[in-house]
Amino acid sequence: MVVYMISFFEWLNESVQSINIDVSGYEGELKRRFSGYKDDGIVDEISNLVKKSEENMGEIRSIISDVISGISSWRTNDVTIKALFGESIDGDILPSNSADIYLGDISDKVFFMVTNHGGRMMVDDVLEGGDKEFFKSEDLQSDYFELVNGLKNYGNNNVDRVLTLYTARPRVDRERILSSHRMPLNIFLVDDEYHAQGLVVDLSGERDLWRVRISSRYLTRTLDSNVKYYQLTTRDAPMDVELID
Repeated sequence: MVVYMISFFEWLNESVQSINIDVSGYEGELKRRFSGYKDDGIVDEISNLVKKSEENMGEIRSIISDVISGISSWRTNDVTIKALFGESIDGDILPSNSADIYLGDISDKVFFMVTNHGGRMMVDDVLEGGDKEFFKSEDLQSDYFELVNGLKNYGNNNVDRVLTLYTARPRVDRERILSSHRMPLNIFLVDDEYHAQGLVVDLSGERDLWRVRISSRYLTRTLDSNVKYYQLTTRDAPMDVELID
């Protein structure tokens, strides 16, 4: 009898995730743009651009697979990488290095965009947590933000930083927060106390101001400017909460 042994990561790839690459949209746009050209050189150019784009999508797939392998609670079966068409500022057509990443059924449109910069992933077009139009289950939302955050921090040694943030919550939530020492999933927090105080005033004063100390691994940054906004996207994340006012 022959016994086949597979590694944990091989098992994960085979039984949990199916990461598919789709360059059809990119190839279709190439053919449309070159539709008036018939010479063999153009055909070869299209072929080379598609091949290089497939290689680039393969690198993105490898990084996504690496991130998912570190997510112990991963539940989503299908991930699709759809290559996006790209060109330079001068209008030169480039191999695709950006993609929309779909989780689950593509028709549900649960996706975000990534661009690979030499192994560092830039993530854009992130959905808002709690949007039930897209997130049909808590497992899907959890996988989505775990993958988003994992890609944002890929190759970054300073992933797990404890942040001091602030939020304005309705006063009716005070006792529940004090008893649970938790903030509700999907709320927004800001890194500037004075900005948060302004929110309390703007929201008619019927709010409490809270200070929250929490690891960045449980958050998704939604605004990165002079004032940084974060959304709490991990259920039951450990944190320290303090009622300020």
